[in-house]
Order: sequence, then structure tokens, then C-alpha cells
Amino acid sequence: MEIMDNSPSQSRFFSKKLQSKTLNTSTNHNASSPTSTPIPNRFCTSAGVGLSPSITPNAQSSLAKFQCSFNISQNSEVSTLKCESLADSIMNITQNIEYMHEKQTWLQSTKIKDKEGRKPTDPDYNPKSLYVPPEFIAMKTPAQKQWWEIKSQNFDTILIFKVGKFYELYHMDAVIAVRELGLSFMKGEIAHCGFPEVAFARFAETLVDRGFKIARVEQTETPKQMEQRNKTQGHSSKVVRREVCSIESKGTKNYSSLSGELLPMDTTQYLYAITCRELNHNEVEVGFCFIDTQIGTFHIGQFINDRHLSSLRTLLSHYPPAQLLYEKNRLPQSVLFLLQLYPGVVFDPLIPGKEFWDVSNTLKYLTESKYLGSSFHEWPTPIKSLLSPNSSLGLSARSEGEMAVSCLGAVIWCLVRCKLEKNILSLKRIEIHNPHDSKTAGSIGKNNSLKYLVLDATALHNLDVIDASGDTSKTKGTLLYTIDQCASGMGKRLLRQWICNPLTNPKDIIKRQEAIQELIRLKPEMNQLKKILKSIPDLERLLRKIHTFGVHKPNDDHPDCRAVLYEETIYNKRKIHDFVNCLNGLRSSLEITELFLPILPELNSLLLLKLLTSEIDCNDSTIVNINTLSLDESGNENNIAPTDSTQSLKELIEYFDNSFVAEEARKSGKILPLPGVDIEYDRAKEDIKEVEKSLENYLSEQKKRIGNSKIKYWYGGKMRYQIEISEDFLKKTRQPDDYTLVSQKKGIRRFMTPTVKRLLEDMIRVEERRDKAIKGTMVNLFRSFDQHFTRWEKVVSNIATIDALCSLAIFSGASDGPMCIPEFLPNTQKPTLRILDGRHPTLCRVVESGNFIPNDIILGGKLKC
Repeated sequence: MEIMDNSPSQSRFFSKKLQSKTLNTSTNHNASSPTSTPIPNRFCTSAGVGLSPSITPNAQSSLAKFQCSFNISQNSEVSTLKCESLADSIMNITQNIEYMHEKQTWLQSTKIKDKEGRKPTDPDYNPKSLYVPPEFIAMKTPAQKQWWEIKSQNFDTILIFKVGKFYELYHMDAVIAVRELGLSFMKGEIAHCGFPEVAFARFAETLVDRGFKIARVEQTETPKQMEQRNKTQGHSSKVVRREVCSIESKGTKNYSSLSGELLPMDTTQYLYAITCRELNHNEVEVGFCFIDTQIGTFHIGQFINDRHLSSLRTLLSHYPPAQLLYEKNRLPQSVLFLLQLYPGVVFDPLIPGKEFWDVSNTLKYLTESKYLGSSFHEWPTPIKSLLSPNSSLGLSARSEGEMAVSCLGAVIWCLVRCKLEKNILSLKRIEIHNPHDSKTAGSIGKNNSLKYLVLDATALHNLDVIDASGDTSKTKGTLLYTIDQCASGMGKRLLRQWICNPLTNPKDIIKRQEAIQELIRLKPEMNQLKKILKSIPDLERLLRKIHTFGVHKPNDDHPDCRAVLYEETIYNKRKIHDFVNCLNGLRSSLEITELFLPILPELNSLLLLKLLTSEIDCNDSTIVNINTLSLDESGNENNIAPTDSTQSLKELIEYFDNSFVAEEARKSGKILPLPGVDIEYDRAKEDIKEVEKSLENYLSEQKKRIGNSKIKYWYGGKMRYQIEISEDFLKKTRQPDDYTLVSQKKGIRRFMTPTVKRLLEDMIRVEERRDKAIKGTMVNLFRSFDQHFTRWEKVVSNIATIDALCSLAIFSGASDGPMCIPEFLPNTQKPTLRILDGRHPTLCRVVESGNFIPNDIILGGKLKC
């Protein structure tokens, strides 16, 4: 395996598009034979994914024979049977290629060991690590050693390894990438493929969605920084430093500089940690923690369940898991069997204590990391409610919360491994979640068991309320699918919660009914409201994304802060685009209020009136002027200038609008500090002018020295400021001794001198200082915006509620038949229900008009209406 540290000119092979059924004559140049007709890419398929496998010279002659036997030409038509036979034959040839990693006996299933030398049959075997023989490592190049060292610590993860401007995959990882992504193998005995840096988001998302874990390994220093490190530390390293910057899986999708689009609006992917202990033959105590890492709220709880795990089934139906963390060899088989019913779940067994933290390790980490506060007294109330009152240091939990805290620890361990802990824990969002149908509902946290009707997994499935398996592809035909007319992601997620947790208090139900009635009555305003809601992006996730952008200072000890990215301008443009979209979405919330402002006195719904007019507390945080915010040499904040903290929401949005020129920033990918704001930026600009002046003075001296006023600098490529002289002039005079030829074209030669080289190095240094200051300005803008997270969150909550109400109003108004509002009768001796001419809302949509026969339902006794 030859890994080049800086080889942007190295040949790269990119993804092939999936081929259509029409014969395509384009071929993989690795697989072509100079004496044979190219084989259509259509034949090079495996597991339904288009790919172009690399074929060694030994296999090319066999391929030629197959081509001749089927008499394939570029314009020929071949029967489906022959095509399939040829595809199978070609794959047999390519699959017979034995790559280097396949020859290693210690990588065979019967010989493989973890880093501690344990085999898979050992109960303590750790599939996350790999034993690599020292004698094997000793034979490798420095870069190859680096890859194997990282792989030995992340054996369950696909390494996407940065080499220059490209991400590369090797050995067993390359085999998976070729199969799943349609990439092409590079030539050689080592399985090897790759793609450009800018394509990371697309390929990474595909692998994660198919259940793989991926690790993004970045270069965290340049070759010049490596040379400097060798000089200062006395090392002789021949390879730049590389570090794992993030690990991503189904349950740990997050935002980074290279992130692509947000998840679909109606999609949530929860990372779960579950632990259980059997109390007796009929009862099981369950502790859990789950989180959607793209929103960032921890939900933790603990309850006693029956032997059928009814409450756990309900929890999983309401919040379907994408990835499960559990204690290895400790989770009851009945629980594992239940979890296997949910499609696509990634199971991740953790070592008890070491990875699945106990209470002590969890609380110790939270205390030492200080993400939740400098002391446990500052922690969020929900987590404090689980602490033992007898613990002065906050390192023990109440017995009814120990399992919940341990599950929280397992999730935090996973986030630490994935380099996400600061991004998420710094939000300080932890909630106690009590399943309403559990035996101990309300034992910790707020008791909501009487506020909502219990719809367990069986009811959700049999009544087709939602698809209880969590498979979003099966939502069609459910109640949620029928009534969901929400325009925003926040509204869709809230409506799902409403449907899964119906209200039981008549007063709360009537408030919603009145709001829906009001919206149906106001048709002109409703039509305009729908347009506004459609223009609002998924603010809930965008706010989390912006929080991630601003959470790390430029000098933070996080590998992503050191990563060398070659397409950073593209990523900065994405960040600015997201920020502008977020501001526009928040501004749209003001448009909603302005839309209803003329008719506010006419509104009868108190709920709708509150949503449209509620003024959020303006004193939640101090507004920090990012134009007076800079970082000192240690990365700490200087010159924080608070402004008026009583600004209205409109003024606050306008403040951030006016902090930069959006259109200019979108084009350049930079947010420039205003003059006099950032001292370091101003100094760097002055130093750049000084270096430019020195270069111009030097050029003037050279014009006089060689007697040619027409010589000039050439600014192309990295080697800027090359002295450009015509060949005709050089024929008449002698070239100075200190002139070194570096490039040329017809009639022109270009030279560098020691002085120009020194001045160019000075220029590069001051430009790096300037760029660092610009980067800091962008981070400061995001951090300043994020300080108002609580306020933005309230706005998002209001928009989501209005959207969900609007969805119900649209459904009610678009019904094929008459609809009525249920009435609640007070002081009835026993529960009663009476429905006359009732129609199933979902069946009405699929059955032709007039063919559905209405039904009467009477439960609990006779009523006079």
C-alpha cells in the first residue's frame, strides 16, 4: 500500500453512476484490455450496486475469452440471460483476486484477535480493536504503519483516510466501499480506492445509512508543520500527523464542516442505551437513555416493566431506535429479541464499566468536564433530581435513578469516542422521560401519566396510528400519514408526538379545538400562513448546526480544529448559507405575527392568541457584539461588549442581519471584521501591505540592475512573485547568478531569487495570521448567535405548534364529508362514548366516495343528544 502524504496529482478514481438497463459502452479503464472490446459497465454489478472492479493482468485474458464467447460489441444487443451470465462470470474472475489483506492468516475469522489477544469466542472479546502482529507493522512504511495503528483501535469502523486532497480507503475498508459506493479499485495487490474531499458528505451518508460506522481521519498538520515539529522536538518523522476527527454511525449523525444536508423533516434517528435487571419472574427493571444527536436532548428514565415488556415496547414505538448500546452479555434475551423486531437497528455491545459507564464514572466525568457547569449545583434540574441527597460531591445517584444515569454514561462514552461530547453536552439539555404506562411512572421527574392517554405498541399498530416498527417507508395508510399536512420539520415531529400521546384533560383538548376552528374560519389568512410555513427551514436542527459551528474556538484541543481542509471555502459558504437561512426562518416567524395582527381582537382562541403575541423574556442572555469580540493568543474571549439586553425579537434578528453583508459572505465564504474591530486582523493587513511594498521596491531595483523596465512579477499558482523576463532580452544579456529558473512558456522565462523567496515566505505567514483572524470572526458570530439559544428555541416551539394546528385545520377543512367537534359532557357517572355516522379518516381517503358506509359506535351506556 503506497500512501502519499501530498499527492494531489495522483490518479484518482471516482464514483460511477448506477447504470440503466440500456447498454452503456463506457468502461473502467483498469479493466480494459488493449486487444478486446470494452465491457459495458452494466455487467459489472454486485448486490445491485453499479461498480467497476479492478482486474489484474492475469484476469484480463480470461475476460477477453468471455467477451469473445458472447461476441459482444459496442452496438450489439445481448439477451438478458447472456448478460446475467456474463456479469456472474466477470464477478467470479474479479472475486478470485486475492488482495494483500486476504493473505494474512491473522485476519482470518478463525485467527483474528482483539488488541488484548482475545479471540471472538472469548466472552471478553472486543470487536472494536484488532491485534496487528509487530513483525507485520515493522515491514510497513511510516504512512502504512499510521493506517494500521488507527485501524487496530477502530476495527469495527471504516477508515476514510485523508491523503492530500483526497479521502482514501484501504484493504477490507476498500472492498466495502467498492461494493457499497460503486467506487473503482486502483491497480495493485492492495485493495485501494478513493474520492475527492468535497464528496465526503455524499459517500459518508450512504455508508452510514447502510449500517456502517465510519471514521474520518484527517491530516492535522502540513508538511511544513511536520518539519517544524521534527526540528523543535528532535524527531525524524516522515509522515504528517493524522487523527480521527469524527466517528459517525446511524445513531451519531452530527454536523461538521463537511456535513451535507439535514435529515428529512419527518426522520428522527435515536441513539439508545438500555440496561435491564430481572427483579422476579414477572418483573424487569429497565433503565434507558435516548437522544437524537441532530437535536441534542438527552431523554433518560427508569421504570419497572412486566415480563412482556409492554412499557418498553411502547417507548420504542414512540421513539424508534437507530442504534442500541447495551452491556455485553448482560442484556436479557427477551429484550434483545424485542429490539431485533425493529428494522435497521445497529447493535453495539459495550464492555460493562469500561464503556457502559456506571453511576460513579458518569457523574465523575460530568464533574470534571464541566460541560454542565463548574459544579453539580449548576447542572440542569432533571439530572440533579437523580442525585442522592446524601452525596455532598454529587457522585452518587438515588436508587430509582441509578440505571438511568448509567445509561446516560453509556451514551456519553459513545459521544466521547465519536468526538461529539462538547457539541452536545454544552447544550445542557437533559429531560426525565416517564413512560405513561409504566408501573413507576412519575417516580422520578414530573408525573405526566394522567395528562396523556396511553397508546401502547399494540394499539399504535392495530389502529394504524403510526407504523410502530419505526420504518418510515411504511407510514402510508396510517393516521399520521393521512392528517400530516405540516410544512416544517418541527411541526411534523410535534404532530407525531400529539398523535402518539393524546391529551386526556378536556380543557386542554378544547383549547386545541378552538384554535383549529379559528384557523378554519380565517381562510385568507390560512392560505397566506401555509405559504409562510413552507418557506421556513427546519429551524430546530439548524439551530443545533449553528451551535456546533460556534462551540469550538480556533485553538480548542479538538482534532477538527487542526484538520487541514483543502476545500474550506466551500464548507464556509455552506455554513454562511445555513446561518442566513436560519435568520430568514426566524424572520418569517415575525411575518406570521404581522399577518394576524389586524385581526387579533377578533380571535376567540386563547391558545392561538398566546402563540401569536407571546413576547419572550428578553433578559435570557446578554447580546454580544461580534464586531467587538476577538480572541487572545490562548483562544480566550477579549473585548466582549454587551449591548442593550431589552431588544425585541425583531431588533435582535436585525442586529445579526446587520453584522455582515450576507450576499458578499455567501460568495466569498468569509465574514470580514470591520476596521478597528479585530486588532490582529488589522495588523495582518498592515503587514501584508509592508511585504507588498518590499516586493515592489525589490522589483524596481531589479529593473535598474539588469537594465530592463519591462520585467514584472507573475502571480500564477503557489509560486507567486516569479520574475518574468522575455527570452529575447536574455539573449542579449547575461542571467544574474542568483536567478533560479522555476517555470517558462514560449518566449518567457520566470525566475526566483533568495530575496523574493524570503519575502514570499513572509507573505504566507502574515496571510495565515489574517485568515486565522477571519476564521475567528465567523466562529464568534455563531457563538454570539448561540448565546440566545433559549430564546430561538421558544420561537421554534411556537412555530411548530402553529404548524401542527394548521395541519389539523387543513385536514378538517378538506374532508370529503361532514365533520364535527366532539363534545365533553360533565358529571357523567361513568365513561361513555357515542359516535353517529362515524367515518374512518384513513379509509375515507382510499375508498371511493359513496362506497364507504358510516358506522355508529356507542360505548358505556346510552346518551341523549
